[in-house]
Amino acid sequence: LRARQQAIVAASERRLKSSLWGSRDELWDFDVSSGQVRRENPLPGLFAPEWREGGHIRALAEAIHPDDLAPLEAALVEHLKGRSEFFEATFRARNDRGEWIWCLQRGKAVEHDAE
Repeated sequence: LRARQQAIVAASERRLKSSLWGSRDELWDFDVSSGQVRRENPLPGLFAPEWREGGHIRALAEAIHPDDLAPLEAALVEHLKGRSEFFEATFRARNDRGEWIWCLQRGKAVEHDAE
């Protein structure tokens, strides 16, 4: 039974990765309590090479245009407080060539604690 469950999970993961690859979207996993961010299906050239797999959210904030950081953070806080069903923000981020590019980020908090 355990081997069958592992095979089902592995097949599901392959389908998710194929869907991400085909959509040219990334999947970001933010752990708000630790500040850690993981990226799946990282797009080439988006952010510095050391951010290929993820890192700490403070380092990511340094790659976001200063004019866009406060509205992005405000939208995230509103969502985390339960004031919006989904999080969505458009902002500029620096790519690996130092150019500003427009990004659209969408998400949903999937776990909550007392805080």
